[in-house]
Amino acid sequence: MLRMFFKRIVQHLFPRHCPICKEITVGSDAAQLCADCAMVFEADLLLRCPVCRLAASECICTPGRLKRFTDKIDGHRVFTTAFYQPGERSSYVNKLIYALKNDPEDTAARIFAQMMSHEILLRFTKSGKDIREWIITYPPRREEKVDDIGFDQAERLAQMCAEYTGARFAILLARYGGKEQKSLNRAEREANMKNAFYLKKPRSLQGARVILCDDVLTTGATLTACASLLKEAGAKEIVIVTAAKTVRREKTEKVVSDMSWFTEE
Repeated sequence: MLRMFFKRIVQHLFPRHCPICKEITVGSDAAQLCADCAMVFEADLLLRCPVCRLAASECICTPGRLKRFTDKIDGHRVFTTAFYQPGERSSYVNKLIYALKNDPEDTAARIFAQMMSHEILLRFTKSGKDIREWIITYPPRREEKVDDIGFDQAERLAQMCAEYTGARFAILLARYGGKEQKSLNRAEREANMKNAFYLKKPRSLQGARVILCDDVLTTGATLTACASLLKEAGAKEIVIVTAAKTVRREKTEKVVSDMSWFTEE
């Protein structure tokens, strides 16, 4: 009874806000969107991949370079929840990704982490894998960026996914430097990520099973750099989970062979 009383006091003093419209969400301290934003967000989740024509949660497309260092679980190397569309201001997925990257309140991270955890547990259950045997980690951001915004969104997601799934969270990777990725093209991203990361305890990774957790998969350069290090250190299995995959509007009408980063399994 006392615990419930204090919980209600905390809800009253520190209410959660919808990360998109910033309205106070009513009736719970759970991370959630307001009813209006949730309706539009759910509609945005129906967007189909321009290659495999499946929704994000079922999409079987993977950047070709990631195939060398990742493994399939239930037919997927990458688990994701939504499609991010650069420059699409009307997309509520985009708005939630912006909140994930920039909002000190963790509501957006918890919403995506709950969705990501659902995908992880669904795939692992179907394949008979024991999530408790897996480690969830993340590619760390540049220190300057973390200092600027006050948190690392990939670390948040990884910690929450571990909390929701029962996997073990561990910081396996550290970063030397590198530029901000979002302004770089594919070749520049690959060059930027080369030698940008190192393993903190490489000897502990022999035979490890690792889930690499990140916010948005675009070209796969960051995750490829991290996955390659983990494999070289002896990781037995690696899969990727992200909040979103990038699809570009200017490519949606082109043929499959012209989709530069999409590669059908």
